[in-house]
Amino acid sequence: MFRHTYATRLLRRGVPAEVVQKLLGHASITTTTDTYAHLTVEDLRRVLVDSGILDTPTPGAR
Repeated sequence: MFRHTYATRLLRRGVPAEVVQKLLGHASITTTTDTYAHLTVEDLRRVLVDSGILDTPTPGAR
């Protein structure tokens, strides 16, 4: 349980999957991303906004 929480929180905070892979000792990046990358829509939106791909949405706008 703690390993799963740790890995998921690292990924949500923007730690590259390759770094999490090495920390967990996985041979394959696929193991890391398939098992621990439980990203929500808000996680994805935050990454897109932070990278400048998506403008910050206006409250109430659709």
